[in-house]
Amino acid sequence: MGALSRSFDVGCFPQCDGSCRYVEGGTMVLATVTGPVHTSASQDPDVGSLEVKCSLADRTAADRVAVERRLEEYASPLLEGALDLKKFPRQQVSASIVVVFDDGQAKVAACNAAVLALLDADLPLVAVPVTVRSDAVVTFDALT
Repeated sequence: MGALSRSFDVGCFPQCDGSCRYVEGGTMVLATVTGPVHTSASQDPDVGSLEVKCSLADRTAADRVAVERRLEEYASPLLEGALDLKKFPRQQVSASIVVVFDDGQAKVAACNAAVLALLDADLPLVAVPVTVRSDAVVTFDALT
């Protein structure tokens, strides 16, 4: 099995704080990051929050909602583990991930695009996920 071709472009949506277009094989994902913005709804007023929303561009997919939730469940802890939410009390960072095309690499491409968008937003991080693989193995590089 040959290696998939990969490419990415950060800063492709200048109206967002961070963004990335990520292509892996025949999969294309767009990710944007905005914030932090002040919010009144916070579980812990001393720590910020992260909202992750995933969507499929193919609105006709039979299991679209379930796939979107699974992507959110996979990406949310990855991004929360990287972002230093203590720097944003009573504030929220939002990440939006759109799977434009999927040839089976959506989970990996979505996470890689979101991490690159987070880096493009120049938000304080406690670690950077440097490897995201389809078998759910994530390697972090701690920033100390």
